[in-house]
Amino acid sequence: MSRSQRILPPLILLAIVAAAALSLGLSNRLATYRAGGRPPTVVAGAPWISPRYLDRGEIQEQLVDAPGLVRTLLAPSLGAPAAIVPAGALQVILERPLAAGESLALVPRELLAPLDELLYAVPPMPAGAELVAARMASAEAELASPPTGGRTLSAAEQAALIRRFQDQQWAGRFPPVLAAIQNESSEDLRERIGRVRDRFDALVRAAPDRQLALSPRGSCAPLGVGHTCALEVAVPDALPIGLYALVLEAKGGRVADFQMNAAYRAAAPDAPPEIVVAGDLQWGDNPIVARKILQWVSLMNALAEAHRAPEAIVIIGDIVDCAFGSAGSVWAKLFGGATDYPRDYMQAWLALAALRVPAHMAPGNHDGYRFEDPVGQTRSDGLLLFESTFGPLYHSFDRAPFRFLVLNSYDLPSESRTSRRGEKSTLFESVSDKLNVLNWGGGLGRNQLAWMRARLGLDGAPSPGLTPVLALHHDPRGAYPSLRQSAVDGQNWSTLRHPPLGVEPGELRAVQARPTPHSFQTEEVHVGYFTPLRDTRSAIRSNEWFDLGSGVDLPPSTGFPGWSRYQQEWHVGLLYRRSFFDVAWPDASIADLAPPFDVLRAIVEGQVAVIVKGHDNRFGRASMAAGESVFGRAAEQELLRVTGGEALRAPLEALRLRAPLAVFHNTDVADIESDGHGFLWLRVRDGRMQALEIDHR
Repeated sequence: MSRSQRILPPLILLAIVAAAALSLGLSNRLATYRAGGRPPTVVAGAPWISPRYLDRGEIQEQLVDAPGLVRTLLAPSLGAPAAIVPAGALQVILERPLAAGESLALVPRELLAPLDELLYAVPPMPAGAELVAARMASAEAELASPPTGGRTLSAAEQAALIRRFQDQQWAGRFPPVLAAIQNESSEDLRERIGRVRDRFDALVRAAPDRQLALSPRGSCAPLGVGHTCALEVAVPDALPIGLYALVLEAKGGRVADFQMNAAYRAAAPDAPPEIVVAGDLQWGDNPIVARKILQWVSLMNALAEAHRAPEAIVIIGDIVDCAFGSAGSVWAKLFGGATDYPRDYMQAWLALAALRVPAHMAPGNHDGYRFEDPVGQTRSDGLLLFESTFGPLYHSFDRAPFRFLVLNSYDLPSESRTSRRGEKSTLFESVSDKLNVLNWGGGLGRNQLAWMRARLGLDGAPSPGLTPVLALHHDPRGAYPSLRQSAVDGQNWSTLRHPPLGVEPGELRAVQARPTPHSFQTEEVHVGYFTPLRDTRSAIRSNEWFDLGSGVDLPPSTGFPGWSRYQQEWHVGLLYRRSFFDVAWPDASIADLAPPFDVLRAIVEGQVAVIVKGHDNRFGRASMAAGESVFGRAAEQELLRVTGGEALRAPLEALRLRAPLAVFHNTDVADIESDGHGFLWLRVRDGRMQALEIDHR
């Protein structure tokens, strides 16, 4: 036997032992990661914020590099800004106490305008303010007297659109930005963000007189999670109206960290609030989708430039797409995901940091998918990337007379958010991160539900004395809007809109799209129906959601498009196994998912007045009076009929509203598969929240 033959067996044995030891160590690490210390339900020093956001360790457990746009300054942030008043106080949440020589300051957003050439920014939309004003007038007329036919453009809308399309200089700003979006790699983006940091530092250093120093009031109080602490700072007396970045300066004036658009002073804090609610941006490098998002940001900035902007924006989920429908190539659709996820988030940050209006953000299902390697370790988790980019997964903010709860409705167990790679996976799925996401409906974990109840003033928590509004991606009642028969028969669903005078050929596709369905054309269906979860052992394939086949009786919905997202609105703690008829009781993996009944009971007991949600391609609305079911009268009767009545009658009694409830379904800003594009403009009339449906294209 040769010397090499004698050495080879021991080397093989050594390799096997090393691999086993590595595998055991990895398994132990994974077990520690999954069963790690659970943060408290509510942190007393910062009750308005998600406690799990303060535990920064999980972000580093991923195999991908997180964007790292949230570092030392945890709150306020780009996705959870703070309203401030002159001579008031601002609470800043820090990852660790300030070091010697460090200080905090506010920097006016207009000082940072030169950053736009590094951000994904285009100038404010020509005639954008006039267009929104005209569409608000049309929406008001619809509320007063819903038209019997389809929607048509008013003369004012047509005039504003013509002005926009005739501005070739504005249109010419899109191609270079879209080209960068399509071509930049993750490394390119990190380099671009590095240049944003350098330019930010230079702008702040060049104008020290424009900084508004924040004076600490006491020391940074520990929050009980890691090294995080809360520091109360005094706001300067002379605080101009506007939007501000929050800056952490090191000794010598160097910018150590910053948060764009983190604080604002409202123009009229004593007037009734006006809030824009938008969702389903589904950022991707597909130029059609990216352009729509850039146009929407440009439209919001046009409102700010004309001093007609809402007080704030609430973006209710699906901010990024995770390379599904919005991917720019077939390859990205099939094999993107884990490694492309941070890229999507960095690009979305570059687009949304260009806003001149403060924006509160919540994740949707596309923001929270989880990808793992073959041994089960997290490659990338969208919710962790969200925390690394925009801020907390859920938070609340008060704007008298309302308390807004911005919730994470994709708060499913990590295994339930996983892209399929289990015992029933195909060979192709084993090499692709995509194709079969297990679940995309909503749910709240028990910790978030407890936090929500505390913010509603339940379970012994102090009463907020404010009217609660929930803003989230999914509807906890299990609802979606569907076309009415009259709308299906109408020509508004079959004819193209006439393009206004002066439209260039390249704009025809956008103008000829079918108008977004509005509430008078839709109705709520599927209310009170909830979807079991799938796990990696489930034999049900994603494509089976498109055609459930014989024997599966779903509530009727005229004009229902058959898209799978509508059939997964909110999840119940049951598991699908071999088929739609093989449903198992929950196991330990989903024990932390709160039952839908508990979520709805919190809404009833907390006397929530308004729910605004996304996850749809159509506008819709519902209004329930006190004493009526949270589902509405018709849905309650249908549930009693289907179930035989008696077993469900007592639980339904507990879900009768103690105060009136309005529910507003939002359409999409940019989802490529949307029926239309738009957003909601919330305002107060006669003491109640009103939602105007504003088309966007």
